[in-house]
Amino acid sequence: MSIRSITTFVLTGGTVTVIHVAVGLIAHHIGGLEPFNANLVAFSVAFFFSYFGHRNLSFRSPGRIRRSMPRFFVLSLTNLILNQVIVYMVSDVIGHPYWIALGVMVVVVPAFTYMVSALWIFDDGDF
Repeated sequence: MSIRSITTFVLTGGTVTVIHVAVGLIAHHIGGLEPFNANLVAFSVAFFFSYFGHRNLSFRSPGRIRRSMPRFFVLSLTNLILNQVIVYMVSDVIGHPYWIALGVMVVVVPAFTYMVSALWIFDDGDF
């Protein structure tokens, strides 16, 4: 793990978040999709930007796409579930405001994602 890979990981993640939000808003407001469906479209588009951004920039992985992409998809779905669990536990179970749940999520999920990406998905890269 290097400062370069962590910095690139954060910048790629931020860019992908902007892409997700933009595609979701366009799909909803211009495309007329319901929010749930607009978010699925946005997730799908963002997934590819995220995968290739992290593969090529954050971890510089020369590995096979057919090995790493399914793993990255599993991680993405795991992150979705982890996001929901964090929000539920912090907001509904513990009773803290939603913004605190988001704060926990913004720290825990990227750290988890970085570690799993480095150790399992792009473990053949230059991180």
